Amino acid sequence: NKDLVNNSKLNREVYDFAFVFSLQPGIKVLDKELAVNLAYTFEVLVPPDMDLFIESLDRKIIKKDEWQMFYTLVEQTKGDFANYVDDGCWPTLFDDFVEFYGKHKK
Repeated sequence: NKDLVNNSKLNREVYDFAFVFSLQPGIKVLDKELAVNLAYTFEVLVPPDMDLFIESLDRKIIKKDEWQMFYTLVEQTKGDFANYVDDGCWPTLFDDFVEFYGKHKK
């Protein structure tokens, strides 16, 4: 639906809801593999390279705040991680991702 894609507020709400909807009862994190599949499922809504971000992690889970902050990262860099500014406000997780992205995305 073009309205959904073009409505950034609604897009963000669906993106955030997708994480919560995919959680198992009583569990507050997503399995890494499920998160990658979720990123593919919502390809139109998910920021570019969400799967690459998730796959770059050296652990097996994705926390809700990480899922949400990645969206913010994409918004602030306008999807071009060359625009990333390491101003000390981002978790090292994102510093590591931007470095990984620069090495693997040509």
